[in-house]
Amino acid sequence: MLGSQVSVQTSAGRRVIDHLVEMPNGDLVAVEVKSGGAVRSASQIAKDNALATQGGTLVGKNVPAGLQGQTVTIQTIIRH
Repeated sequence: MLGSQVSVQTSAGRRVIDHLVEMPNGDLVAVEVKSGGAVRSASQIAKDNALATQGGTLVGKNVPAGLQGQTVTIQTIIRH
């Protein structure tokens, strides 16, 4: 895991990624954790779609070293 509560600025607004992980092939993946009956909001879905298609810029104090300010595309996976 690269970090938790990592912020990314997308065209749909700022999204806070629960957990940012790097896959063995080098791809970055956002893991969204939902407990109980929680579901993603329409805003979260819009931001996740923008992040996957247009990319977003990693910002804030929880961005891993070396990734601060980089613009990347990231797929989101949901874990219940």
